[in-house]
Amino acid sequence: MLRLRKKHSRPTEPAPHPVDAQRLIDAQSLRRAALASVSLAILLNVVWLWLSNVTGSFFHWYSLLQGPLIGVGVQRAGRGIDWRFPLLAACVALVAAFSGNFLVSLMTTSTVLGVSAPQVLQGLTAWTWQTWYAEVLSPVDLIYALAAAAIAAFYSRRRLSRQEIFALRTMPKDRKQ
Repeated sequence: MLRLRKKHSRPTEPAPHPVDAQRLIDAQSLRRAALASVSLAILLNVVWLWLSNVTGSFFHWYSLLQGPLIGVGVQRAGRGIDWRFPLLAACVALVAAFSGNFLVSLMTTSTVLGVSAPQVLQGLTAWTWQTWYAEVLSPVDLIYALAAAAIAAFYSRRRLSRQEIFALRTMPKDRKQ
């Protein structure tokens, strides 16, 4: 059969450039990820304190908001592709959720008693901690904290293209570290 020239065919795409797997591994930085996640946790807890102080409400769900923000912070700052980065993000999100709950409770207690927060901290005893865990920290707070940790872990890994995944899988085992 005769074959006519195609007038409307797609132009051929150039071959994708090869990806250097070692550059992907070298781009990871656990130190930058830890610094970014701890900084974000502190900033988010300060915002939580401010928001609770302005509105006079205790936002249990705020820890759920901390999870993806900490996870994305770890992803962008650390550029991690291995298991350490989700673990770091989950741990920081968990600590941020509980510390935020504690700080908002501390602020509320100091406001109700009419004393400063350091004075409330000086008066903490084992009974105070038991009462806080029994009455202030609810099962919902625990569920939200665990969910925030899971969400942070999900968002913390760097998303790779097909070429990058292929380069990592075909990289010789002796070069991986």
